Amino acid sequence: MEFSIHPPPASFCYILKFYRTVDGDNLASECTSDLQKLMGCLDYGQGKANTPTKDCCGAVQTMKDSEPKCLCYMIQQAHNGSTRIKSLGIQEAKMLQLPTACQLKNASLSFCPIFLVPRT
Repeated sequence: MEFSIHPPPASFCYILKFYRTVDGDNLASECTSDLQKLMGCLDYGQGKANTPTKDCCGAVQTMKDSEPKCLCYMIQQAHNGSTRIKSLGIQEAKMLQLPTACQLKNASLSFCPIFLVPRT
């Protein structure tokens, strides 16, 4: 599934704030290694760099293509003020801008609820 990231509408932020991930513990475990892959984006995510590095953008592209739910999960964690994300000094706005800053094609946060909201 293709998706891309643009600033989220208010309704999306509401979804991120009030819905838990489906089987959140498993998703957290599954996406831990993906967080490690994004460590090359740390300077950008902390606001220390104006643009992400080529390595950072490569990692984001790979995550978007192979594990989009983990990219959505990382954005959700930044939005929810995750202790781990906060401890790294990552800014939510920078997480939201990362795919655009990396010029990823076919991006929309509107696909994230597919991965993050419980299904009944």
